[in-house]
Amino acid sequence: MPVHLTNELMPGGSRLFFTWPQNCSPLRLLWLIVRLPALPTAYLPDLVTGETWIDWRWRGHRFSAHSIYGDFLFFSENPDCPETLLRTLAEYLAAQIPPDIPQIKSGG
Repeated sequence: MPVHLTNELMPGGSRLFFTWPQNCSPLRLLWLIVRLPALPTAYLPDLVTGETWIDWRWRGHRFSAHSIYGDFLFFSENPDCPETLLRTLAEYLAAQIPPDIPQIKSGG
């Protein structure tokens, strides 16, 4: 599935490279990351706001995902991470999290 990569540099130096609808739970996203296979290094859910941060290492690079406002935002710690690697990761995630299924609502 073709995806659109972005190149937005964050104040901390990381690159926002991909945004995708949050059509699964952050815990399911963590499972998809483990299946890459990648090494998760942090899983920080906020049970009050529903936001979650996930950090992982994959193919020698560090990545993060943040769930906020109904989207997953994906970051590369190294803004010069190879485009082919970013595209491979984004296409894998897009194939696993179809954009047309009902959105997961957090809270009660």
